[in-house]
Amino acid sequence: MKYSKTIAGITIEICEKAIGEDLVLTLSGGEIQRVLKPGGIFICATYGSHHMQEISKLVKEFDKRIVLAADNLYDKFGLEGGGELLDGYFERISMRRYDDYLLVDKADPLVEYILSCHGNQNQYLLDRYSDFKTFIQKKLRRPFVITKDAGMFLCMKDLNMV
Repeated sequence: MKYSKTIAGITIEICEKAIGEDLVLTLSGGEIQRVLKPGGIFICATYGSHHMQEISKLVKEFDKRIVLAADNLYDKFGLEGGGELLDGYFERISMRRYDDYLLVDKADPLVEYILSCHGNQNQYLLDRYSDFKTFIQKKLRRPFVITKDAGMFLCMKDLNMV
């Protein structure tokens, strides 16, 4: 998917997401440098290792075998190591964190979110759905705070790079 629009002389390009190795290949292949004008800014959003960690802890408390993500995407390109992947391709790189959290007070949306994750949770939860939902309801007697560890890198192309 690609979106392009020029507003007040500034061209905005939004491209399909690239993660980890895909981003490195895109950078090393020169595609971003080719389309980014000198002085242009490449913005890439990602999250860090603490992103929604409370949910993983919660399901592991119910069943230690559950893993909500087969791959931790922040290990491929996250707030902690993303700058290193981008270094060498841009003149200036800055990271901005977005300070945020979720306050969850209803079990159903949280249970549905957990079941939609890309891990092995369905293998261990579907047959015990009722027990799991009761477990979550008990945990939510007080609102449950979930960390949102998100941010972005702003990368500027050198005015002299061609």
